[in-house]
Amino acid sequence: MAPTACAWARAPRSRGPCPRARDFSLLPLAGEAGGVTIEGASFPLLGDTLGPAGPTAISNVVTMSPLLLSVGRGSLLALIEREPEPPRSARGPE
Repeated sequence: MAPTACAWARAPRSRGPCPRARDFSLLPLAGEAGGVTIEGASFPLLGDTLGPAGPTAISNVVTMSPLLLSVGRGSLLALIEREPEPPRSARGPE
């Protein structure tokens, strides 16, 4: 059985798709993360700064695939609840 959650770090000046997901949270590592953009979520961001004083990106919901995350400076930890794998019988023959 595949894990239902994963975590990964996003480095400065990086952009890319996330694994297939339902819910996710972003936490800045070591201070603030700036230029944070979230596309394809209930609560999108465009170049915002995340830090200990807020705003936060906790318990966001994926609305479009692929979910895209980018960060201009600093680093983020992405906590992602993955979509469950279909049962083997629903996937067809292997």
